[in-house]
Amino acid sequence: MIHASEQTDTMTPEHEAALVDRAQGGDHRALDQLLEAHYQRMYYLALKVTRNPTKAEDVTHDACTQVLRRIGQFRSEARFGSWVSRIVVNCALLRHR
Repeated sequence: MIHASEQTDTMTPEHEAALVDRAQGGDHRALDQLLEAHYQRMYYLALKVTRNPTKAEDVTHDACTQVLRRIGQFRSEARFGSWVSRIVVNCALLRHR
């Protein structure tokens, strides 16, 4: 399980952009760092949507899987955190169907 060891508040936009570039190039460590940096925020967003800690963990796991699969689709016109948040919300909505 991934836990937030580095908060997004301490990651500069330049550092995040560099990690995204590396992750899109196949660097698994960079992708892990991005997920670690965003994990706590992802979980709390999932918790806000689901209002259930167990479901929020499941949604967060699903969202991490989607980020792993779709990192190549991310376009830097948006902030990475915004893109990840949209994935979390979509995963939560899919689980509530």
